[in-house]
Amino acid sequence: MGLPEVVGQHSGPNIANYLFDVVKEYGIGEKIGYFQLDNATNNDTAVAAMDSVLKNEFGEKVNMIKPAERRLRCFGHILNLAARHLLFGEDAEALDVDDDSGEKAEEEFSNEFSKWRKTGAIGKLRNFEVFVKRSPQRQHTFRSIQMSDAFKFPRSILLSSPNATRWNSVFLMVNDALNLREVIERYLRDMLGKTSPLEKADRDKLKLCQMSNEEWDDVVEIHVLLYPFWEMTMKMQGNVAKSLTETDLEKLTSESVYNQTRKLLHQSVGTSINREDSAIFNVLPAFESLLKRLETAKEREDLSPMLRSCVHLAWKKMDEYYQATDVSKVYLVASVLDPRLKMEYFKKHWKKSWLKDYRKKLDDLMEEFTTTMG
Repeated sequence: MGLPEVVGQHSGPNIANYLFDVVKEYGIGEKIGYFQLDNATNNDTAVAAMDSVLKNEFGEKVNMIKPAERRLRCFGHILNLAARHLLFGEDAEALDVDDDSGEKAEEEFSNEFSKWRKTGAIGKLRNFEVFVKRSPQRQHTFRSIQMSDAFKFPRSILLSSPNATRWNSVFLMVNDALNLREVIERYLRDMLGKTSPLEKADRDKLKLCQMSNEEWDDVVEIHVLLYPFWEMTMKMQGNVAKSLTETDLEKLTSESVYNQTRKLLHQSVGTSINREDSAIFNVLPAFESLLKRLETAKEREDLSPMLRSCVHLAWKKMDEYYQATDVSKVYLVASVLDPRLKMEYFKKHWKKSWLKDYRKKLDDLMEEFTTTMG
């Protein structure tokens, strides 16, 4: 469905007006059920405004579902928000993750370099990735080390570039860095040694990218924590997750998942041929799977204080949106109607106190359905 460009302010009422024109054109006004949107606040007001225009046009029947209940949230966006906290802690909203740092002016690059350095090991890796890509000569040297007799890699790569629209790109950068740790350390030794071709100012910047063994240990732990988020993102993409095309493969850097035997990044992450992983009945189990992992990580005393804080913030963000699913009974109903889950899933995984109103939610939805169908 092609949506028109929204002219003027992207306010809720203005978005609703444009959306309503499309709804009328397709003749689906009386069939509108739920809106799945990202977490921007103007989407809240857009759904409320849409509710009013639907009522004015089609009558009370279309308003059996309240605006707050119609408004479903994009699970992929929720994963993104939680993963950013896992990566950057309290700075999750303040840091700009982009992929054009290699093209920025030196002063702007230096300011960003300093800002990212304060975020710990992930910031150092990001700065190293940008440093290498700012010069064709640096890229050539980094690739040459991989192809040298010391490593003999089948092909050379550069670290993945983080960008604002795909948090997975940060995971891929981390994965690349762990697979190339020895190459990175060799590059640092060569470029910071007496025979380095770099000027002093560049050597000083590169020196700040050096990582201790403890920082590398943190990166390994971050990879362990992020991998389930990456895997869940791939699963919840539905058909996209079945396989990646050759074009997709060309865009990847490392082909293998660090420390996971025979697991490739471009392999399907599921087992079923006709999967419905992105369907709404999988949202609650997906939430619960990730929350359980984070709750386990919160209790780990071997994690650094910084990492434990990041884990807590990620858990808090996931739990916030998990609790918000109570507003819309469609999540529970869809899961109960899935023959693989039914009510047995919730009896097994939920506390008894959480189950007390499930029957009412099912009855309420049945009443809405029979009223709407006349």
